Order: sequence, then structure tokens, then C-alpha cells
Amino acid sequence: MFYALWKDEASVMSKINLFVACAPVARMNDVTFDVQVESFNLPVAEAALGALGLHHLWDDDMRTNLNDFGQTPFAQLVGFNDVILFLISNLESTAYSSKERVAVIRNRFPNTCSTKELFHYGQIVGAKKFQEYDYGWFTNLRKYGRIGPPEIKLSEIKNMPIAMFVGGDDHLATPGDAIWEREQLGNVVHFEVMSDFDHESFMLGFDTSYITRALEVVKKYNPAEAPTEDKVAEFLY
Repeated sequence: MFYALWKDEASVMSKINLFVACAPVARMNDVTFDVQVESFNLPVAEAALGALGLHHLWDDDMRTNLNDFGQTPFAQLVGFNDVILFLISNLESTAYSSKERVAVIRNRFPNTCSTKELFHYGQIVGAKKFQEYDYGWFTNLRKYGRIGPPEIKLSEIKNMPIAMFVGGDDHLATPGDAIWEREQLGNVVHFEVMSDFDHESFMLGFDTSYITRALEVVKKYNPAEAPTEDKVAEFLY
């Protein structure tokens, strides 16, 4: 969404009158050490997967096999599902997550994703700036007309009303990076850091009261059309 606004804010605003950003990821300078280590190793993984012709992860067969194994007594004994959640989303623990919601989402998550998406996150961590995908200098020259990828400048997003909800213990979209994002953006209408929240708490957390506060912001911009809390919860769960 930040990328779309940077590319053509006027076009996005002709269709959307408020951007509610939960656990917003842009610059990733404040991520934890384990995420930095993972990003450092990604170029090796990129080369290996490319050599194998693998350009996406978590297809139906892979997801089905993980789900089936996750329901076995052994997997539950060793905490297999918690490990998978950590590997997928950098969830340090499920201390803030409802076990019931984790069980439900395990049947739908993760969805198939491009390996390029994962490698892009690693590049952003390594470059210490929010930027477009780095294809290497030769392809960059052909695609961007420059050796390095362009930086996505949040400071150029000046008008879109943005409400930001940030997890106080989010190790991916950290409060430090979120504060930096707020300072760059031109029209942040709501900013809230919530304690006892990590990256997955917005879907899996015990406390979903943030939905009520988010809806209050939505109502200011859509007084006659704002969805009810039950409708939002139905969509999420």
C-alpha cells in the first residue's frame, strides 16, 4: 500500500479515503538480531531455489502435509505448530495468541507466496532503507535506469489519511520503525502502539479491542457506511 501511494497517491485516493495500517512494514532498520541473520542468509537461499527452479513456497501439497503432521500427537508434544508459525512470520512466541485461533488459521495459512517477496524483505533489512527490488546492477540499469534500486520515499506521501496500529512487541514491524514511518508520512490521523501485541496479534491475539478503535477512525471518513465490529471479526476469523 505504501508503494502504491508513493507511485500514484492521487489515483489511490480516488478509490480509498482512509488507509488503516496494522503492523505496517516499510523500513526495517530496527528488527531483531535473528531477523538480521535470516536476511543475511537469504541470497544463498535465493541462488539455491533459483537453481532448483522454485519460485514460490507453501503450495497446496506443502501446506496439506504440514497441516496433517501438525495434528499428530508427536507434533503437538514438541510444539511443531509454534515452530512453523515462527518460521513463517517471525513470531517469537505465541504468548499473545489464542491457541484456538492458531488452530483455525493453520488450516488456511500460509498461502502460496513468491520467493521474490521473501527475498525483497531481506534486501530491505540489509539495505537499511525502504526500496524497490534489487535485481543486480545489470538488470537494475535496464529496469530502473540506475545501478541500484530506487528508494520508496514515504515523505512523498502527503495527503492520504493513515491510521497506524503498531504492536509493542512486534519484531518485524517494530515500534521504532513505525515511529520513523509516522515522521515521514504527511497525514497520519491516528497512531497507537499497543503493549502485549506482536506481529500476529492482529489476527490471532487474545485482545481484539483495537478493532473497535479502528472502526471509530473509519466512521469519521465513512459515517454512513462503516462496517460493524461483528462484520470485521467475521472477515478476520
